[in-house]
Amino acid sequence: MKKITTNIKDCFLIEIDRNFDHRGFFEEIFNENFYEINVKQVSHSFSLKGTIRGIHISPYFKVVSCLKGKIFDVCVDLRKQSDSYLQYYCCIMDESQQFQMFCPAYCGHAFLALEDSTVVYSQGGVFNSTLDNNIFWKDPLINIQWPQLDSYILSEKDAIAKCLIEENDDIQF
Repeated sequence: MKKITTNIKDCFLIEIDRNFDHRGFFEEIFNENFYEINVKQVSHSFSLKGTIRGIHISPYFKVVSCLKGKIFDVCVDLRKQSDSYLQYYCCIMDESQQFQMFCPAYCGHAFLALEDSTVVYSQGGVFNSTLDNNIFWKDPLINIQWPQLDSYILSEKDAIAKCLIEENDDIQF
């Protein structure tokens, strides 16, 4: 396993060692000696092509893996004290790559399914709707350059999420 830094403070990609043989491949997707983090919940989602999940903000980290399909994955720095505040990092992740994204606590996370996709999230906290928040996926202050598709699929929660307002852009936890 190898860490690859990004423009977001404490956000990084993890390149996983994938070992092939005549049966297929084997890889570790988590090793506490490498990560040195305390995972409290592991979640699995399936998303149809065009689905956008996020931008979700939590008071705990997330490690995101695309097991099947292809996603446009995004981490947004929403920590006012950070040098990379309101910047985002994005990458394409798919089943043929051996990458995961580490999204730090209090940063926003979102992805767009470019194909029908299966994603696994390992988290440093257990989901609690009273602690989580979200921001509209097309927030003009963040200005994520999403890939263009014919249509997008959003949950009601994500479709009605609020935008940050420059004068009052605090996220409440």
